[in-house]
Amino acid sequence: MAKVIKVEHDGATIVKNDGELIKVPMSEFSFRPAVHDEVEVFDDNGKYIINKLTFVNDNIDTSGKKVSKVAYIVLAILLGCVGVHKFYAGKIGVGVVFVIFCWTGIPALIGFIEGLVAIGKKADADGNIYL
Repeated sequence: MAKVIKVEHDGATIVKNDGELIKVPMSEFSFRPAVHDEVEVFDDNGKYIINKLTFVNDNIDTSGKKVSKVAYIVLAILLGCVGVHKFYAGKIGVGVVFVIFCWTGIPALIGFIEGLVAIGKKADADGNIYL
């Protein structure tokens, strides 16, 4: 398995398993390379064939609505008392319940706990979690 270590406007630098560095023109990529992409490199008489490797991370639950992990945590901890994090996650009904009962302080406690739970959730490559 090789890895893209540098991307420039005219090409990308890839480090192969044996440590060899190769510079590949953008025209030889069938995808837009990014730093840290894991790729397979095949040499076809001086022309490279590059395939991007994709992995499914079984540790991330992708059911539910995708939200930014950082935004959700900040909203839950700071504004959880009125359910802003629930509205952000698309759970309007629960958000309304939080607003109705905000005077009791219970939604603030629940929001704080949900923020802490979200800290422990694994994020995807884009920094999102699924709720």
